[in-house]
Formats: sequence, structure tokens, C-alpha cells
Amino acid sequence: MSNLKANKQIDHKLQSLIEQFVDRKMVHGVILSVHTDQMSPLKWAGASGNLTIEQPYFLTSVAKLHLTALIMKLRLRGMLRLEDPISHYLPEVLWRDLSLVRKKDFSNKITIQHLLSHSSGLPDYFQVVLRGERTLKQELFSGTDQSWSMDELVKGIKGLKPQFKPGHKNKIHYADTNFQLLGKLIEIVCAQPLQKVIENFHLKPLALSQTYSYNDTKDRTPSPFYFNEHPLWIPKAMTSFGPVGGMVSTAHDNMVFLKAFFHGHLFEEEDIDDLKTWNPLGKGLYYGKGLAQFRKPWYWMPLGTKVILTGHSGTSGAFAFYHEEKKLFFTGTVNQAADTTLPYKLIIKALKVLG
Repeated sequence: MSNLKANKQIDHKLQSLIEQFVDRKMVHGVILSVHTDQMSPLKWAGASGNLTIEQPYFLTSVAKLHLTALIMKLRLRGMLRLEDPISHYLPEVLWRDLSLVRKKDFSNKITIQHLLSHSSGLPDYFQVVLRGERTLKQELFSGTDQSWSMDELVKGIKGLKPQFKPGHKNKIHYADTNFQLLGKLIEIVCAQPLQKVIENFHLKPLALSQTYSYNDTKDRTPSPFYFNEHPLWIPKAMTSFGPVGGMVSTAHDNMVFLKAFFHGHLFEEEDIDDLKTWNPLGKGLYYGKGLAQFRKPWYWMPLGTKVILTGHSGTSGAFAFYHEEKKLFFTGTVNQAADTTLPYKLIIKALKVLG
């Protein structure tokens, strides 16, 4: 079979896959981009449901890869060390009393790598009750839009009990709080707003013209993502997240960034190994430093091939993963917040098609 015919068959199978993945109940739209750097290069992108290939979407936690790359580049330039306490950079009013354990303050023990690896023990601000009786997560997933300031967020976090002391051996607690603090730290180190730092370090050099920080509540460019059958249009919240969780991109731009991340175009390629100190999060997920890894549980296609995906996914259903063994890159979104396993299920099905 010629490569041309084989490619056409793969194209058809991948398109059929994403069309079948859209069930109009849980998954209303899918965007999938697949690239490989092998001898027989593959570049494919498709969409189905209520999304198109070019549609910009919210990255949510996929933006953590941008912050991780920034931290590694700043380390390369000698502007910080991963072992540095955050108290060296952040104002005292921000970090003091963040980690009160048995009435003792361990906040000055929190380091940059504790934030990167979610080993700070800090609570997740999604569990904060900013106003009313429900947590921020409950408010937003019910469609109740609201905004908040960094000061409000920090005040709410300080009212919650930490999970453990910073750097407790083999313990991690995934909390977006960590990356909000990292974002503020980067701003102080670079003496620029985080959005401007990302633009200068990543977006302009890589010509990512469709990637930006969402900061205008009237902007209707990105598609709203869903929570079950309900589309969530929460522009006030997305602006409040800032670049840490409120970035917008496309599958194409995200693919360019993902390949640059793993090919050493943003920081030294060998430094990626420093990010791969894995601790289990559960359900086949592991976390290093600013980098997540999915390992297919045995009860998912037990007779299938080994699947290890490294990168990040987001609450919105966005994903950016690299399958190192097969040299395959995957970006896109399933646009659904109610089931965090959907991106992995989609990629595993795509891997079966690709063989």
C-alpha cells in the first residue's frame, strides 16, 4: 500500500473517531491535532460537533506548561533557582500564614519547586468560599460567573487548613493555588505583568498569533466549555484566572508550543529530566514539576499497548500531550469539564488508529 493511500485511510479513521466521540450529551465538540517527528511524518487535524479546527478555546491548566517553561528559562538565565524559598521573591503580606500547621507557620519553607510539583501542601482555591455558601468551584460549575482579586484569593486560602507541611516526603496535593503564586513570582522576577512575559518569551518568538491571555469580558472569541449538558460562559472568572488559567489558544498554536517545549526550543532539552520526578495523583495520573503524566491503568484496554502521555490537561477539556515512545504529539480539546478522563480516552483511541 502506498504512503498516500495509507495516509488517506488514517485521515478517514481519525475523522471517524472524533465524529463518533461526539455524543451530543457529554461531548458536544472535539478538536484533535496529531503530529509525529518520525521518518514518515504525520500532520493531521480535525474537528467535529460544534467546534471547528481553527476554533480558539480555553487552555485552563494546559497553561501550566507555559509557566513551567518560563520558570525553566529564568533558571537557565540565573534569575532564580528551584530550591529558592518563595519568601525571597514574594512580599511578606502574600506568603506569610499560607502554611499554618498546628499554629506554626511553615510558609517560609515553601520553595519554587514545591509550587511546581504541588508538594507545598497548600489548599486549592477552588475550594474557597469567596462569598455566599458555596465554594468557588461549585459556583462556577453551576454557571454563576464572578470575578475576584489576588488579595481575595490569598485571604480565602489562608482561611483553609493546609494538607501537610511543605515538601512532606512523597506527598502532593494538586492545587491551582501553587501556580497562581508562581505567576505572581514570575511577574516580580521579570518586573513585568505575566501576560507580557509570556508574550515576550513564548508567543512572539514562536509566532503564536492565536494564543493570548483572556482579559476582556466582552471577548467572544473562545468557545465556552461545558459542564455536562450546560455550556459555561464565565468571562469574569476567566479574566480573574489571568494567564495561569485564562489563556486562549488553538490546536495549531498549542501544537507549535508543545513541540517547542519538548524539543528544547524554550529551555535546555536535557532540563526536562529535572521535571520528571513523578508522584502519584491517582487514576493513572502522576505529577512531576509543572508536568503531568498519564499511564494507562491495566483495566483500560488491558490487552492494549503501553500508553504513557506526558504534558498537561485542563478543566475545560483542553489537552497537550507527548507520547515519547511513538514520538507523537496530541493537542486539542473535548470541551467538557465534568469528566477529566475524556482527553485520555480520546488519545488512546487515536493511538489504536495510528497503530
